[in-house]
Formats: sequence, C-alpha cells, structure tokens
Amino acid sequence: MKHILVIRLSAMGDAAMTVPVIRALLQQHSNIKITVVSRPFFKPFFDDIDRVDFFGVDLENRHKGFLGIYRLYK
Repeated sequence: MKHILVIRLSAMGDAAMTVPVIRALLQQHSNIKITVVSRPFFKPFFDDIDRVDFFGVDLENRHKGFLGIYRLYK
C-alpha cells in the first residue's frame, strides 16, 4: 500500500477544498493511504473518510520555529 502525505496549514477554505480531491483520489486508487497534516481545528473535515489519518499541528507552541518543525518531523 502506498502512503501519501498531504500538508495543508493555511486557511480553512484551503483545507476544505482538499476534501473532494482526497475522496476522488481514494476512490480511483484502492491501494493508497493518506495522512493529512493540518491544524487540529480542521480534523472534522477528514473524520468520515476511510484510509485517511489526521495529524494535528500546534503551530503556536509545540511546532513553532526550527525546533518545532524538527519535532513535527520526528
């Protein structure tokens, strides 16, 4: 199974516009899994999609600055 990482950290509209794209991609390719990295507030957009994992990013505290990006990487 292939794994795709989608990073969407900007506005709510940008995160919402990825939902139909992800749904279409999963419908066309049964052998992929997707992990979405975005703000925790956007998690409900992706809750009901199979084969999608969500990782919430705390850009104000835990993942702020160079060391925060390193923590996110780990």
